[in-house]
Amino acid sequence: MKRITCSGKSQAANAKKIRREVERNIQLLNAFQLHGQQHSSSSSESDENQGFSNHIPLTETEPTDGDLFYEFYDDAPLFSFDVDEANASVAESDSDSTDNSVEIDVDDNALVFIEENPPQTFKDKLSSWGIDCGVPHVHLNKLLTILKTHDCHYELPSDARSLLKTPRKVTLIPMHPGEYFHFGVLDGLKGLIQDRFLPVIRTAIAIEILINVDGLPIFSKSTLKQLWVVLGMIRGIAGLEKTPFVIGIYYGLEKPIGGPNTFLRAFIDDMKILLENGFFHCDRMFSIKAIIFVCDSPARAFVSGVKYHSGKSSCSKCTTTGITAFKPSEIRRLVRPKGRVVFPYLAAPLRDDESFRQREDPDHHNYYSIVEELVSVDMVYDFPVDPMHLVHEGSVRKLIMTLMEDSDFKISPYSVRRVNKEMTALSKFTPRDFARRAREFSSQMKATEWAQAIGYTAPVVFRNRLSPERYANLLSLHVAIKILTSRRLCFIHNGYAKDLLKVFVQNASLLYGDAFVTFNIHNLIHLADDVMRFGPIYSFSAYAFENFLGIIKRLLRKSEKPLEQIVKRLFEVQMSFCPSSPAVRTAPTLKLAHKGGILLPGVSATTPQFRLLEFNHFYLNLECGNNCVMMSDQTIVKVENFVILSGKPFIIGRKFVDLCNFYPAPFDSTMLNIYQCKMSHDLDCWPIVECMFKMYLMPITATDTFVVFPIENL
Repeated sequence: MKRITCSGKSQAANAKKIRREVERNIQLLNAFQLHGQQHSSSSSESDENQGFSNHIPLTETEPTDGDLFYEFYDDAPLFSFDVDEANASVAESDSDSTDNSVEIDVDDNALVFIEENPPQTFKDKLSSWGIDCGVPHVHLNKLLTILKTHDCHYELPSDARSLLKTPRKVTLIPMHPGEYFHFGVLDGLKGLIQDRFLPVIRTAIAIEILINVDGLPIFSKSTLKQLWVVLGMIRGIAGLEKTPFVIGIYYGLEKPIGGPNTFLRAFIDDMKILLENGFFHCDRMFSIKAIIFVCDSPARAFVSGVKYHSGKSSCSKCTTTGITAFKPSEIRRLVRPKGRVVFPYLAAPLRDDESFRQREDPDHHNYYSIVEELVSVDMVYDFPVDPMHLVHEGSVRKLIMTLMEDSDFKISPYSVRRVNKEMTALSKFTPRDFARRAREFSSQMKATEWAQAIGYTAPVVFRNRLSPERYANLLSLHVAIKILTSRRLCFIHNGYAKDLLKVFVQNASLLYGDAFVTFNIHNLIHLADDVMRFGPIYSFSAYAFENFLGIIKRLLRKSEKPLEQIVKRLFEVQMSFCPSSPAVRTAPTLKLAHKGGILLPGVSATTPQFRLLEFNHFYLNLECGNNCVMMSDQTIVKVENFVILSGKPFIIGRKFVDLCNFYPAPFDSTMLNIYQCKMSHDLDCWPIVECMFKMYLMPITATDTFVVFPIENL
């Protein structure tokens, strides 16, 4: 694709030329949008010219018996079930008690064998309560003193340290200019893996380990004291894939002298043993299939020993060389412009493990990394870009804040107010599946909010607020991220998503100048390759690690000896840790019986009615934001009530009509189950067995139409 370089007055003079170029780039992609298989083959041919292939046949990416981590359920239609006639009698009582519920039976073939959690004693429950609620030892001591006055609790210990099994002494390893404590990889793995999480018939299990290394400032920004934490997480055992464990923690005024070669020495020694021998646990043999480093850009450069993101040879995936670019407003200033390193060129050769270890690009390296001692680790492909920092906190935040605040490219003040007003209005329509409700765009928003924006709200609120070229550019990023997030589409349309991201980066350079294409924006072109290797973007993101770092920080109770505090608190957690059982395909359940709800004409008022329907991975209720669902026949329904009719559970609601695509390009939105529609006033009913997806329902301002998005992979 042709690229145009414009700056200053020439950029304004060539506005029409830029518009034509952007439209041409979008049209080139439209030719492929309905031909997934043809596109895949044609993209493979073009990739062969670059010496590698990004497309894997679908049959090779299907789950196998040996790949536990491919047991995805988010996008799969719900299993069939029948209602037990006896269950319906529970709801036929006249009581309004919220304890009434109807459990819908499931075919026994759909169940997964799970060993029951061992029963907890009162002492165990008290210990778990103290840890979960962060109760200080002094308060626990007073509570124990009171409890021991009762004859039933005379066996309780008198001290909280005995109850929580707190280690009396912690031995730290001096590591200039700080100190380090090593928990160990094997101990962390064995502490998590328990027999009830494992398949009954399998005797040998291969797992993948995600490794995260990140810095954590403590106390306040006024001090240089910091933690550097090495975390691990298992891929390959259902129920443990979002549960990090601590491998080691460093504390000091700055990074350890010697960098990762000192800091990671104990971790590397552990991994060498595990890679060679595996380990035996729960009567099964475990082997390490892969080690994947999931870190943000600075930590990834620190661990691998390469240039940081501000360097001109810093891209870890390709050999492109950055240039210095200036924003138009910086050029107009009288002072010397600041400038930034950008990466506008997209056709550079890719790096590989061999070229990395041979130092074929010496400008890319800062020092030798101890991680290279792990021969099985690919120093390029096993260091994927992190979607949380690269996409959500990086690229999406940069694009939207450029539109909202940048002095050179922001939309009109009136449009800014309208966009923020619509975002505020969408707050009450935000489903409970999201961690935060929609709100006005701000640079202080969290990564989950930016994820919600690019996946759902931004295409709605920016519609008719941007020029056609800018809106098409936003949709290019939106559609690509939706594809790479979906477990159904991330492999089938991977090549198309990759081309969309390339078009986004290329057109962003035209629309916002070369200064826009910074390190994060450039690395979007490599995201699809990592998705093809590791699965949907949430399967190798740092969200779980970042949440766990917040938990570690909250373990501190005073400024004295912070590392010892954290180590003791973590040992307390480990001694009382009882992981929840993995997700089981249990029966959908109707709860919260009520009266006086909306019923079909002719249906008796004594019909059992419910406010809540719980599935295994989502729930529906009668409240705004959680009352929209897609049925198996693609009918979209706004839920008004849940009832039992003739012993079968049904949804009473109003269906949406006049379904059409919300945007025709760069990808027909109906292929993503995204529709623009209107709501019918007629009531109807649908069997609960036909529920497929929960939908995010958003009204379009000043119209009687709505937009619905399927909620997947959260």
